[in-house]
Amino acid sequence: MNEPQHELERQRLLAECHGLIALIGRKHYSLKLLKVAKSALQTVAAYKQNRAH
Repeated sequence: MNEPQHELERQRLLAECHGLIALIGRKHYSLKLLKVAKSALQTVAAYKQNRAH
């Protein structure tokens, strides 16, 4: 995949994730579900955080 394709894929996934978070927010138990989603995203965001790129 070349750079423009990577960027398109990144943008598509970002939009999909935002949509999923919005969908979770409309659920009956959204507070509990959003807390779980936040925790998972924080874990992913911290992945290899201390390593050089």
